[in-house]
Formats: sequence, structure tokens, C-alpha cells
Amino acid sequence: MRKVNVVAAFMICMFISTAGTSFATVTGEAVGDETNAKTKIVEVSNEAEPEVELAYTSALSALAKLSISKGKAIAVAQINAKSSSSITSVKATIQIINKGTGKIKTYSGTMEKSGTKYTFGKTYVLPSRGNYYMKATMKCYKGKELQDTIKKSSRLVTY
Repeated sequence: MRKVNVVAAFMICMFISTAGTSFATVTGEAVGDETNAKTKIVEVSNEAEPEVELAYTSALSALAKLSISKGKAIAVAQINAKSSSSITSVKATIQIINKGTGKIKTYSGTMEKSGTKYTFGKTYVLPSRGNYYMKATMKCYKGKELQDTIKKSSRLVTY
């Protein structure tokens, strides 16, 4: 008998707590009724979801990575091409930036190719302690035609 009372009390509490707060929200507008727990159908869309588009024309992925070891920043920018023929060269510009002072060290050059991977790396002796990050701009070419301009930033690293 005690179990029945506990179950009944629980069900009454659940009914009271949901009856007064049944809402449906569509674009920020309340469409439910506080006093009525019935569900209202607001809008049904039969539109297909948009297709996922690839981010790059010629590259599969790109990264910018900054690490600091013994006062030296090691900055690496990397591109993985879709195929061995989708990219013939990549030109990169990397910036090592001190977040506090805004001072920037910039390097530019042609990325080295190994298979379908293109890499550009530089080491820089940091002038002071602080929080640093790297920005990379990589321009992918097939012949003389620009295929992609890819911009990436590294995470913030503390020295």
C-alpha cells in the first residue's frame, strides 16, 4: 500500500510540473499554451538539407602549428593535396605573433613537397616571454593557376 501511495504522489508531481510549462519554441517565439499541455504542430519543412561542400578545391587539409622549446618558436604550415596532380606548388607566408605586444616575425617562401604533402617550417628565437600564435596563408597553384588560398591560425602557446 505504501508503494502505491509513493508512486501516485510521484505521478501527481510529474503532471503538475509539466502541465504548467509545456512550450514549443520556433525562432524564439513561444507557441505553446501554459494552461494546456497539448502539442501544437508549428511548421514542417520538406526541403532537403544542403549538400556538404568541400572547403578546398585542390587540398584535402591544411594546418598551422606553433610549438615553443627552450626559447625557440617552431612554426610549421602544412597542406595535404587531394592528389599528386591537384597541386604543383604552394607559396606560404607565416607570421609568428606575440599576442601581448602585437610584434610580428614574418617568413615567406615555397613549401617543400613530399608525395602529396607540402610543408613550410621556420624556427625563430623569441625575444621575450609571452603568449604567441602563428598565422599562415598558403596559396596552392596548379601550373600558374591559383587553386586555393588557405588561411590558418595556430593555438596560443605560452613561453
